[in-house]
Amino acid sequence: MEINITRLRKKLRKHPNSIMLMSYILAISTASFFPTLAKTMPYIFILIMPTLILILNLWLRKTLKEIWYELKSTNWLKIILMVFIAAGVVAFLTFVAAEGKVESNNTKQIVMMLSKYWYMTPYVLVVAPILEELTFRSSLYVVVVRVIGSVIKNETTIKIAAYICVGIGFAMVHADDMMAVYIIFSCLLQRISNKWGLKYAIGVHIGINLLSFLTMFI
Repeated sequence: MEINITRLRKKLRKHPNSIMLMSYILAISTASFFPTLAKTMPYIFILIMPTLILILNLWLRKTLKEIWYELKSTNWLKIILMVFIAAGVVAFLTFVAAEGKVESNNTKQIVMMLSKYWYMTPYVLVVAPILEELTFRSSLYVVVVRVIGSVIKNETTIKIAAYICVGIGFAMVHADDMMAVYIIFSCLLQRISNKWGLKYAIGVHIGINLLSFLTMFI
């Protein structure tokens, strides 16, 4: 049994980006296909299913030893600094886009959801950012760069186009009326991921969610 699992993992590990994208699309579309079930049992779609997808993808990409080494080698001070810088940029952009109102529709929906389903707080703060960064910053970005690169040869143009395409996808998933803010935030996270590594983008994303969470309830 152990040998079969090892073989399966080696086969699947060749396509982590494709598996991540297909799994994420399945997760976010399931509630749309089964709205009645999603309303009566929301934790299946919003909590358990994405968490299982995340565990599967991490299992394909890294061993526990590799994940532990990544955490140990992380510069947490750099992440904290980038969190506050990113938070300032996002707050300013949101303030301008909302004409003085710093609360977006997505934020309002999250507040309503957490007030009813308090047990989803760990998902919103930790699971969702990791899942989104693996999906957009890593998987989707790699696929988009590959597709655009087959048509355009200029490296700078490819990166800019990929940043924008991934940003649009990121904004659409959040279904907010201030899409431009989410696109810029996505580009900022993509830059962080490309320059310092995916773990820093994940850290900044978790930090932003945590600050937003504290702002909601303070």
